[in-house]
Amino acid sequence: MVSCDDVSAPVPVKQSGPARARRMRVKAPPLAEAAGGSALLSLLKFAGAKWWVHEKVPHLLPEPANVTAYREPFCGTIAVGTKYLGKVPCVISDAYAPLIAMYEGVRADPLAVRAQLLELVGAHFAAESREEQQAHYYGIRDDFNQSISASAVRRAAWMIYLNRTCYNGLQRVNLKKGEFNVPVGKYKSVSVPSEATFLAWSAALKDATLSACDFMKTIFPVVRGAFYFLDSPYVAASKSANFTNYSGVFGPKEQAALAESLSEIDAGGARFMLTNSAMARPLYEGRWNILEVGVDRSISCKVGQRAKAKEIVVTNYADLCL
Repeated sequence: MVSCDDVSAPVPVKQSGPARARRMRVKAPPLAEAAGGSALLSLLKFAGAKWWVHEKVPHLLPEPANVTAYREPFCGTIAVGTKYLGKVPCVISDAYAPLIAMYEGVRADPLAVRAQLLELVGAHFAAESREEQQAHYYGIRDDFNQSISASAVRRAAWMIYLNRTCYNGLQRVNLKKGEFNVPVGKYKSVSVPSEATFLAWSAALKDATLSACDFMKTIFPVVRGAFYFLDSPYVAASKSANFTNYSGVFGPKEQAALAESLSEIDAGGARFMLTNSAMARPLYEGRWNILEVGVDRSISCKVGQRAKAKEIVVTNYADLCL
């Protein structure tokens, strides 16, 4: 079953009003607004999405009027970036090219993306058997992995569909081919973002630079007066816990390179905020301001383990306190 706000949807839908929209499976409260004033809700459900930054440490986010530019090299859901899109020059990037292609598709034709998404989700729940539903899902997954020349609109719809119907909302690729490999999930219904949400994202991304690239290319050269938000794949507490690394390998070497880049950002006259697991604290201890925050984990293979996780917020400005 599809849950959405559009009464003109081309597939059977479950009607839902504004109050229902706020209770979407993706825990992304309407804390940020697009340049036109419409609330930006998350298009994707990612483990580790940083919507909590707006709730727990909003005082640590510089106001757009006080920065010259915004840079986010590990964009994910662009949760923090929603404060700056449409207000200052923004560079939004990620090493995972399909993610950037998804945002490009939404920017180019948001309603076409949503229409195709509704068709995909409608077909998913119209399946007469679990086997038929699995065949539909894995066929779309194969298309997503193999049809790299497909239009940005189609690839955007594929990605959002897979993200909302895959097992446990995970975003993971295999290291050998870089292909999305999460199996189908078991859901009685999924939510589809409203037309207003898609249109708001398209407007917010209108003047942003979107780039699929290594994080260093977005960090350098450092822009004086800019604000950098750095949310890399986390230092994992265990091998099985490394679920936020959806774009390939980001190991100790990359973690160290990112930590070292902070000195150059600071020397270049820019501000940064970095988030990571508490396991990464030794990389930054004694050099920068560090705040430890308890964050709810909404994605875990075991419901009983969906508890608070300890994360750190690292900055080169302000004394940190809640």
